[in-house]
Amino acid sequence: MAMQHKLVTITTTSWLLVPVALLAPLAAGADVTVGGRAQVELAFVKDAADRSDGLSGKGSKMDGTNMVDESQGRITVKASEDLNDSLLTFAVLEYQVDTADGDAGASCSTESGGAAGAEHTHECNNTNTGLTPRETNLGIQGHFGTVEFGRIKSPYKYTGGVKYDPFVATTLEARNHGGMSPGAFGHNGFLVDSLGYRSSSIGGLIVWFAYNPETEANATKCAQCATNGDALSYAVSYGTKEFEVFLAGNNDSDDEQPGEKSYRAGKVGGMLEISNDHKFKLQRESIDNKGIEDVYSFIGYEGRNKNNLWIVQVGRSEPGNAMGAPRPDTVSYATAGLIHRASKETRFFGGYRRTTHEESVFSVGMRKDF
Repeated sequence: MAMQHKLVTITTTSWLLVPVALLAPLAAGADVTVGGRAQVELAFVKDAADRSDGLSGKGSKMDGTNMVDESQGRITVKASEDLNDSLLTFAVLEYQVDTADGDAGASCSTESGGAAGAEHTHECNNTNTGLTPRETNLGIQGHFGTVEFGRIKSPYKYTGGVKYDPFVATTLEARNHGGMSPGAFGHNGFLVDSLGYRSSSIGGLIVWFAYNPETEANATKCAQCATNGDALSYAVSYGTKEFEVFLAGNNDSDDEQPGEKSYRAGKVGGMLEISNDHKFKLQRESIDNKGIEDVYSFIGYEGRNKNNLWIVQVGRSEPGNAMGAPRPDTVSYATAGLIHRASKETRFFGGYRRTTHEESVFSVGMRKDF
């Protein structure tokens, strides 16, 4: 048995070196950097209950004490090369690694990519040596903006969204718990087999879109990514460091019903920062998932005091119902906590979250960037 554990450890480590080995030959002609994050969180959960209405994208934790990573751990390899004074090419290979259990896969959990039927389990035998991809893409950057191809970030997810939640990828986060939409087309996944364009800032105005040109029959299938062909994600934002407003949307075509949309989502929001010490953020989402309409609202506050960031966030999700089915309960989300930045790369955090009809969580954790 000891030999088996040793073999698994060696194999897992070998997989983690794959991105580095692939880009190593490029080091002579390009700038290559290797970085990542590690996180461990101790979450004390009470009144956990599995959900079936799709509001919790990862489902609930188990009652009692849970040591988790919550998808924050990752290994990132980036390569860039200046072709001339105004043109740069780049490649990104980023993979998820679970810090808490040492697994190179997806946190020893089973996650669904859609809004319904999501589940989460803590059963793990540490035999998953495959790497779970996050971003894997390449592109060109210049005065015109950035063009990229591959598995890329969703403009919908990263405009407002997870960028507005300092507790993202912890048990205190808003997504999956009633504050923001879950699922691959919401705030959980990436866009695969896609091309994207993000403009340079023009007087504070930025346009960003990503498009999957494949037909649905040819689209890559995976659990936690937006994969249907002819899928579009877009965002337009305007602002400065102290102020921002935005609108964003997702459209996913249904090949079986040409001209109709199987999934449509839109959100608006904004941010206001006062004296670099107080920041207010809000967004509101409206989603039509094949005729089932859901609404998500989120409001966040950050108060900064030296190296401490005090956080209060509330949210509300009003789920729709299928024809003839009972309407799921409205869910309220609230969290309050603190992030202490011991340095630029090390932080400690803690807080309390309550999601009605789901669970309450008290959590403390540590994160290290490198």
